[in-house]
This record gives sequence, C-alpha cells and structure tokens, in this order.
Amino acid sequence: MIDMNYTFDRDIMRWFDYLFENRTNTLRVDNFICNMYDELVYESMGKRLPLPVKKFKDDNVISLEKKGSNFWTISFLLPSKYVYRLRENVHPYFGHYIYENISIYNNDEVYSLINKYIADILNFMVDYVYYPEEGDYYIDYRDDFIKTCSSLELGKRVLITDDIYMWIKSDEEIDFVNRSKSFNMKLRFDSSSGQELMDAIIDLSRSILLTRR
Repeated sequence: MIDMNYTFDRDIMRWFDYLFENRTNTLRVDNFICNMYDELVYESMGKRLPLPVKKFKDDNVISLEKKGSNFWTISFLLPSKYVYRLRENVHPYFGHYIYENISIYNNDEVYSLINKYIADILNFMVDYVYYPEEGDYYIDYRDDFIKTCSSLELGKRVLITDDIYMWIKSDEEIDFVNRSKSFNMKLRFDSSSGQELMDAIIDLSRSILLTRR
C-alpha cells in the first residue's frame, strides 16, 4: 500500500480570479461551474448548502463543482479584506487585474490550504494496492477509513486529521470540513443508479487533481 501524491491543479485557481475580473457570481469553464456567494444560500428543501461559515457579512464563499455531475463540491472562504483587495485590483475599464501578484492564482497560502486539505482527505480514505498477479496498482479504501465509517453514527462527525472533520450526512453523502469551517468538501453518489462512493472519489481525482505515485 502506498500514499498517492495528490496535487490540486493550480490552473483552476485562475477560474476563481475570473469571477472577480468578469464581475460575475457564476462562471462556466468547459464542464465545470464556479460560484461565488456573498450571502447564505438555501436549497429548495430549506436546507443550507454545505458552504463554509461566514464570519463577517462581506466574506465571500467560492465553490467548484462539475456540470451535470453530483459527485463532489469543494468550497472555501475568502475573508472580506482579501475580497476587497481583489475587487480593487480589477481595472475599471478593461476588466482584468492591474497587479498580477494580487490574485487567487498567485496566493500561495490559499492554494496550499486547498491542496493540503484535499490531499489529506483522500489519503485518509484510499490508497493504491499492488496486485502482483496482475502487475498493476488499484485504488482501494483504507482499513482505517472503513473502520471509522462503520463505527460512526449517521449525522455525527469525527476528527480524521489534525484539522479536518468527517461528517456522514446520509448513506450517500459525506462532508469534510476544517476546524475553522472555512473549507468544505462534499462527496455524494446515487446508489439507485449503481453508483458508490469510489465513483465520486475517482471522478474528483480525474477532474481537478494531478496524481503521481
């Protein structure tokens, strides 16, 4: 068994900047959707979306998901002061950033946190197992992840890393949130369609991550 080196594709960070440069709250890039929320958002059933918790009213939340897929959603908080800096950096006529260094793409702290959280979560859930008879590696659930899920009651949460809680919301939905509630990753699947959790993990990995053993 080996850990994979999961790396969040940094070019995706440019999509988050496009939200500010284009002065829009929704952006579609290929088959992905980026949203920016400056207010709490509610689903039709009256349940609040699993977004990070805003500490100040001018904080913004950015989310990323795949169009036509319900497998995963990643969202994170941008503090109000940083949001103000980004908006002030947008040229009033040409719509692009005035200073390239003031951008989400070039913010090492934001990127490192997103990258670390995703990698820590996936390395807790799965690993790659070598099958000598086939001469290849296959992804599989970690024993610790299976034990944690089997002992965790529905609706309860457990600390799985130094800063990430896992919350089993239903038989088909798992949330991961950090201590400060500024980052959230949701994994979902539809068992009635023959899907399972591993389908969501693989889709996430193939969609936005660069991996290597």
